[in-house]
Amino acid sequence: MRGALLVILVLFMLVTKEFYVVEEEYLVVLTFIAFLIYVYTYAGSSISSALDDRAISILGKLNIHISRQLSQIEDCIHNYKKYYSFVYSMVAISWHFTKRYVSY
Repeated sequence: MRGALLVILVLFMLVTKEFYVVEEEYLVVLTFIAFLIYVYTYAGSSISSALDDRAISILGKLNIHISRQLSQIEDCIHNYKKYYSFVYSMVAISWHFTKRYVSY
């Protein structure tokens, strides 16, 4: 930590005495890096917990949606089986009556 502080002080002295000229782009990058370090250090846990809460909420909604889709698919299968059973019964009845009452 002392080494980093010493480097910052030396760079500060070089910049203020104009031995080293800093361009604006470098200042923007350094400020952004400092901001990221600050956020990671002091607000990282709160951001992480907020994202975890959001992930749990999204997962709950996804499970509800999947269960609704599964129930709709099961209803469609049930209706298809009822329809197929009805059609099969009608075909069997019509075949029975046709064979019984129609003679060629």
